[in-house]
Amino acid sequence: DRPFTCAQCGKGFTRSTYLLSHQRVHAGDRPIPSLVCGERFATVSHALCHQHVHTSGQPYNCPYCGEAFDSLWGLQQHWRIHAGEQLLPLQQAFQESTGAAGAPADTH
Repeated sequence: DRPFTCAQCGKGFTRSTYLLSHQRVHAGDRPIPSLVCGERFATVSHALCHQHVHTSGQPYNCPYCGEAFDSLWGLQQHWRIHAGEQLLPLQQAFQESTGAAGAPADTH
């Protein structure tokens, strides 16, 4: 049962405090800062998701230009900018950047 409903979008919540937190999204209010960089977020959950950027690092490095990404998906999207350049085949670049076991290559 979700008795607390947002008047703007109709989303329901089990607690009034969850509704109040949600309403910040509509208001543009961002009172929760990142403890590392100070970027501000509407909810604690958004701030916690952002913390991943600071705590997990960016283990996926582009073998062409060195730009780093926090997800394999981000790296794969980035590779598109290199399309048309005379570079290593994508599969070979992927294997080099992730290592034989599929984990990110050690950069130390």
